[in-house]
Amino acid sequence: MARQSVTQHLGILEDANLVAVVHRGRQRLHDLNPMPLQEIQERWISKFERPRLDAVSAIKKRAEETAMTKHPDHVYVTYIRASAETVWDALTSEELTAQFWGHSNVSTWEPGQPWKHVRTDGSGIADVTGRVVESERPTSLAITFEDPAGGAHPLRWSPSRSRNTRRS
Repeated sequence: MARQSVTQHLGILEDANLVAVVHRGRQRLHDLNPMPLQEIQERWISKFERPRLDAVSAIKKRAEETAMTKHPDHVYVTYIRASAETVWDALTSEELTAQFWGHSNVSTWEPGQPWKHVRTDGSGIADVTGRVVESERPTSLAITFEDPAGGAHPLRWSPSRSRNTRRS
């Protein structure tokens, strides 16, 4: 396939929001954006098929995880038709995160303070913890994910006029 054809095809996929473009210096990296595919899957695959598909998917993931030697960077892009305040509340509200994730994001959301992703089953177990690096309601939120083996992995969220990009 010619380079020009590949470029045109990637442009079509980007316009359809199926590919997210990340610029790193002179490099232009294209990552699959699974969100539109997830939305189609939610809309069209019946609840009755889900258990069988989940079983097949779990087998596939297990086989592929043991075969991978290097973990890639993932980029997820989604468009949310809501105000920045509404998105902020969806990310930081204990009640809303509990409703959608089965875990509550618990923090004062002040820079330097800890945050926890606490189970809602009453056990009080925090499966994920980290620190708030930056917090400017409703425009910027940066947190770290603490690795049990040590070290932190940063995550930054900020609204833009055209795209919201979450990099992990």
